[in-house]
Amino acid sequence: MPSWRERVLGICFPVTRPLRNPHPRLDQYLLNELKNYTPDEPLFDLLTFVTYPNLLWEWLHMWPLLGVPAAETAEREEVDRRSLCLMGLKQPFDQYRHILAGFLTDRGRAGRSTLDGGHYARVALKMARYLFEPKKPGKVWEYKLPSEWTWYRRDHDDKIYREKRAKETFQAGLQYLSFYLEKATFNPALVEYLEKNKLDPIRAQELPRLAWAEDKKKVEEGVVAYLERCKEQGRSSGSPRSPTQQGRP
Repeated sequence: MPSWRERVLGICFPVTRPLRNPHPRLDQYLLNELKNYTPDEPLFDLLTFVTYPNLLWEWLHMWPLLGVPAAETAEREEVDRRSLCLMGLKQPFDQYRHILAGFLTDRGRAGRSTLDGGHYARVALKMARYLFEPKKPGKVWEYKLPSEWTWYRRDHDDKIYREKRAKETFQAGLQYLSFYLEKATFNPALVEYLEKNKLDPIRAQELPRLAWAEDKKKVEEGVVAYLERCKEQGRSSGSPRSPTQQGRP
């Protein structure tokens, strides 16, 4: 029996119908499901990862990057599981993810739920806070341990496992932040944070050599490009507005 994702792809996007001309039934379905995400900022922020153009890292990295404590994720994951099931998306479902991305970035279809530069700036600020915060000994996000681990392995390897995951999250964040800064519009809080803070050097040194050479460099270049873009916008509009005038992210 086909899964619900396969039914969505098969019914709303039959082989004879081009993907560029989506069926209105799908749009209505997605609009109804998005009502579960819009009231909750972290859940709505989760939607932005759908639009990432390259292969995604595991979804378990999203919550720490968004600054959501582990204790506050279970209820949100249940909401997602009953709706668009983003947290369960893997590479074989990339077609489904790209369909969602096309919808979420089309104002004519998604309406008020359309992702814009303000949403990307808000998430970029959360990611920057995660990546730039100095490493603190013993402070590791409480990643869920694999369900297949036996009771004695849980007690022995949980710290090692979580430290490894934390390093992966840091690398994932570097790759994502470059993309988010490209999409972000002017955000005074983000500008102020990026001007005053830098990548955590201790965690950056723990990156694999290729990630140090490529991902770290792209983020640093992305920060410079974003700040310069904001300055250009400020010059063209006279003077940048203050954080009070802009509102908080």
